[in-house]
Amino acid sequence: MTEHALEPTDGPHALDDLLDAARAVAVERGHTEVTTAHLLLALRGQVPGVAPGALAEAVDRALATHTWWPFPVPPGEFPPLSRYAGEVHARLLEGGPGPLAARVPLAVLECELAGPGRLALHALGLTTRRAHRELVSAATG
Repeated sequence: MTEHALEPTDGPHALDDLLDAARAVAVERGHTEVTTAHLLLALRGQVPGVAPGALAEAVDRALATHTWWPFPVPPGEFPPLSRYAGEVHARLLEGGPGPLAARVPLAVLECELAGPGRLALHALGLTTRRAHRELVSAATG
């Protein structure tokens, strides 16, 4: 699998890079939409306090159980954002302190009630209050 991910440091185009990387992951896997799980995969393990391999494994398990829309994606076009991925993207566009790698999981937890991204974060224990506080702390510096 080709690796599509953000650079370790955030820059002025970090959110665009995140979205491009998530779309590339979805296309590579033949998925018909970009979910919050693809956004997490695009971080390539840069989530504070989470081992890169553990994140990828949890996301892969969550994606394996996800129900995909039956519509095909035209050749050469990116799949659309899922509802929740769109909400996460909108929340991230609002900006905020801290690195994108800490803000993405927080946005997934805030926007997605059930879905592959939230399931992966739950499997990693990031839905506990303590883990949430640690993510907030990492995001606010």
